[in-house]
Amino acid sequence: HEAYIGVLIDDLITRGVEEPYRLFTSRAEYRLQLRIDNADQRLLPYGYQLGLIPEDVYQEFKQKQQKIKKALFFLESTKVKLPQGQSLSLKEYLKKPHVHWSNVLEYSQPDFTLSDEEIRHIEAEVKYEGYLKRQAHEIAQMQKIESLRLPPTIDYSQIPGLTREVIEKLTRYSPRTIGEAKQIPGITPAAILNLYIYLRLMKKASPPSNVPRETSSSKE
Repeated sequence: HEAYIGVLIDDLITRGVEEPYRLFTSRAEYRLQLRIDNADQRLLPYGYQLGLIPEDVYQEFKQKQQKIKKALFFLESTKVKLPQGQSLSLKEYLKKPHVHWSNVLEYSQPDFTLSDEEIRHIEAEVKYEGYLKRQAHEIAQMQKIESLRLPPTIDYSQIPGLTREVIEKLTRYSPRTIGEAKQIPGITPAAILNLYIYLRLMKKASPPSNVPRETSSSKE
């Protein structure tokens, strides 16, 4: 979940390849975290541990992370009142689609300055926060559902969101569980999530097994 090259290596080791390998963003479960603006945050510490990053560069990185942490605290702890009378934190204000860091500065001036790169990172963290939390929740759910069994008569072409390639592979391999489906080459995390949602809908649509059926004697 820290780099696309990790996704590539994991796919090649655990799934193998039957055709030229193509790395799509949909192959990464944590794709919302694999952004350009946080590449140094994800990978630079590893480079430093391996002796590939000079000390001065690493210290600059640490200072940048401290500034970002300070800026996020500033956004969370500063309350403002909008012209419409609405009162909210600067973080909630920055989440609005049309609002940027420059708009935040119109309400309050922090005791620090940020580079354009740092501003882009902070805006991404704040604006994507809800999506990142939802993705983390979906991944936690996915880790719990690998043992769920797939009905042998399931028609994959009737499941919304599955590509033709995914439908063909699931039909050909006939996995018994979601965990087995996950190991099929070319089956993306998005496809696994669609399978899970479909199974949940099927379960909700079927009548509970513990509800007694009405008999002719009960009618009398």
